[in-house]
Amino acid sequence: MNPEALTDWRLLSKRLGYSNDDLRAWAGHDNPCLTMLSEWFATHISSEATRAVYIVLKEMNREDAAKIVAEAMESAGM
Repeated sequence: MNPEALTDWRLLSKRLGYSNDDLRAWAGHDNPCLTMLSEWFATHISSEATRAVYIVLKEMNREDAAKIVAEAMESAGM
């Protein structure tokens, strides 16, 4: 999700409610998507946080990433 695209980590971040300031801060990291998701899961500790990421990825038509999240949820018994 790091390579720049219309449906990259920036759109995911915006859909999860993060601000442009947050995006600018993460953009300088080697892996901005991982940095953003680390923040998301640190501040949204529940299975609902994972489901929210999955739903947003589906809405973004990012089936590739949504599949990874779905498999992780299944492995975790969610």
